[in-house]
Amino acid sequence: MSADSDRILATAVRVLKSEAEAVDDLARRLDASFPRAVEIAASCTGKIAVAGMGKSGIICKKIAATLSSTGSPAIFLHAAEAMHGDLGLLGLHDVVLALSKSGETEEILQILNVAKRLGLPVIAMSGNPASTLARHADVNLDVSVPEEACRGPCPDHKHNRNSRHGRRACDRPHGKEGVPCGGLRFRAPGGRHREEAPQG
Repeated sequence: MSADSDRILATAVRVLKSEAEAVDDLARRLDASFPRAVEIAASCTGKIAVAGMGKSGIICKKIAATLSSTGSPAIFLHAAEAMHGDLGLLGLHDVVLALSKSGETEEILQILNVAKRLGLPVIAMSGNPASTLARHADVNLDVSVPEEACRGPCPDHKHNRNSRHGRRACDRPHGKEGVPCGGLRFRAPGGRHREEAPQG
């Protein structure tokens, strides 16, 4: 291989190892806030509204889609659009999952304010445990990262943590109301798992 090929391969290996280490670090940092978030989500009799902005918003879409496909009804609530009418999507039995790296995103704090006025539980996922969002949510999951994989502004680790934390915290556990992960074959019959669906 050329020198450029060696450099590209070495960078790819370093980034993948860095991302794996970030997930291991996330597991080590789990505390009592995580089961608290799971219990809030499991007791939800409405839907889970996953709210975010920018790249976090894209992760929110993924979390909401995965939750819905596994038996936990969820929607993506675009934080900016929420300020112009989409807050009407929130019902009185819903739970809000709000993502913000800084915990100070203005649009997210507006959603927090409305959720509190409606009496809705709020699960925060923030990179700043001292932020307004983290302090006023019912529970905060710390998704802070010391350094990104690219050693720059590209938020790889942040998005990996948000995606994994959101999915694990808000999917109703086995034994709770809803369908565990195996229910995916019933809710998404177009994939390969359709072969496992019972007939008749």
